[in-house]
Amino acid sequence: MKNITFKLLGAFLIMGLIFTSCEKAETPDNTVNPFTYPPGTTPGFPNGYTFSYKKNGNPVTVKGLVAQRAYDSIDIDEGFIQIAGSGNEQALYLVFDHLKLAGVHPFDINGSDVCYLQYLEFVDPLSPEVYNANGQLGTSEMVITTHDRNVKLLEGTFEAKCEAFGGGEVVSITEGKFKVYYGN
Repeated sequence: MKNITFKLLGAFLIMGLIFTSCEKAETPDNTVNPFTYPPGTTPGFPNGYTFSYKKNGNPVTVKGLVAQRAYDSIDIDEGFIQIAGSGNEQALYLVFDHLKLAGVHPFDINGSDVCYLQYLEFVDPLSPEVYNANGQLGTSEMVITTHDRNVKLLEGTFEAKCEAFGGGEVVSITEGKFKVYYGN
């Protein structure tokens, strides 16, 4: 399981670099188009879909949003859901088993149950600072309030104390909320 976790972390680091280096087209109301949204809706963060949080008490501007289900290459019933929000110099990833239902789910990047939050800062785009949720530092959890697997809708909240990779600095992620459609 740890091997899969490290592969996922590497993939997310690369995706983070891509997110922060791309310019996204803006809609007439100056909101940025998300990458995925329900059929029959308009670009922007449609129909109340949202992804927001605060870092150390300060609101973070999320300009890009991806919500998707990733499948296991061996077993189609396995896989995870990833929700990623990116801004000017940061990205935040929520990754969890696609079978999770409404309820409280602690983040644990080293556990056997895939459920973690990772925060990245791109002060130096080639060497981002990586912070992982650490339940030993305080409350680090995601609360799923809605998971409708038929229409692929997820809604919930999250908060975490995240420690810099290798130890040291701690970042506090609070008032996180999401309402997303995770597509195909």
